Amino acid sequence: MLPPAATEGITSIKLILGKEYIEKWYSNEHEDRDPFTGRLSYEMLPGVYEGVCFGTYSPGSGQVALHAHVYDPAKLPLERNICELYLRLRALKTFVHEVAHHHDEIHRVRRGRWLADRKENFEWYAEKMEHEWTREVVIPYLEKLIPPT
Repeated sequence: MLPPAATEGITSIKLILGKEYIEKWYSNEHEDRDPFTGRLSYEMLPGVYEGVCFGTYSPGSGQVALHAHVYDPAKLPLERNICELYLRLRALKTFVHEVAHHHDEIHRVRRGRWLADRKENFEWYAEKMEHEWTREVVIPYLEKLIPPT
């Protein structure tokens, strides 16, 4: 449901733990670890952990990686379907954020629209598109998954 130009050239989308990446880049900044895998994490809901980095885009390979949430399904703080819908929303927001980085790299930066040497430009564009695509694509997609009451 995303614009074709946004996803053109993405070679793979992976759902991974991201433990090695997070350990390499964030071990000096963060100490808390989840009790299931030992990954550097935040407890975003009671008993539900997310990595300190939610996902990555690799420009050289065109790969998008989403870092999984970890939890014990028997100990969720909300009804399982509600909690998993919320976690799906968070994962999809991360996905469109990383796709925005790809779109920026392939279609915007290479055409000289702004200086690519400024990290804040990359994040500004990805956050802007994350918000826009969440509103226009992700929420309507999730609404289709929820059975009418």
